[in-house]
Amino acid sequence: MCMQKVKKVFLTEMDDGEAREFLLYKESYVAPNYPKYYNFMYLIEYGKALLGRRTFDDVNGLVIDRNYGYIPDVNYTIQFNKSKDSFRPNVIMHPLLYVDLVNLLTDAQHWQGLLARYHELDAQAGPHIVCNSIPFDIKGDKNKTKYALHFWKSTEQESIKLRMSYKYILQLDLTNFYGTIDTQTIAWALHGETEVKANRRDQALLGNRISERLKAMNYGSTIGIPQATKCRTF
Repeated sequence: MCMQKVKKVFLTEMDDGEAREFLLYKESYVAPNYPKYYNFMYLIEYGKALLGRRTFDDVNGLVIDRNYGYIPDVNYTIQFNKSKDSFRPNVIMHPLLYVDLVNLLTDAQHWQGLLARYHELDAQAGPHIVCNSIPFDIKGDKNKTKYALHFWKSTEQESIKLRMSYKYILQLDLTNFYGTIDTQTIAWALHGETEVKANRRDQALLGNRISERLKAMNYGSTIGIPQATKCRTF
């Protein structure tokens, strides 16, 4: 009996079409710890049907007011226990806002620029800083059983290996990391702080367009980005 080959493909290895398809999975839209009878894919298909590959910048009349940052409950937030004394917000984004953001990111030119910038910064960081949170897809594994093994191999097993070489190891975890991110720093990461400060309102800069969308999704606040989606990893 021939076993199907399983292949792990990271988001940073995908082209724009593959990335869009991956980010529009229901598992990418919300954290996969909801009951199976919640049909989140219906919401994604609704957004895709209305927008296609366009963004709000390309469409007229789809929403009453593009300045949706004044709406306090445009997304739906559920609080999950992270530990005994802390909670983590799990955001179900409005499907149109989510598809709009994914379409913006996976525009062919934008996606090439994002990957180029990622590889540039990754090279600067060097081998001593490793990001194990990059989203990935499992080709040939319909049940996605390899997701659990990824954390075990990349983090737990690596920690055991390092403990053989070092006398001390320090483990840290932030209670609410994504909730404290300044959205403007995303633009800084993409274009550099100097360029963004000199062109703060220039919508030709992709980083500014991303920052403005994240700000609007959060009731106009520049602190915090939606949690529970793979789009939170820029």
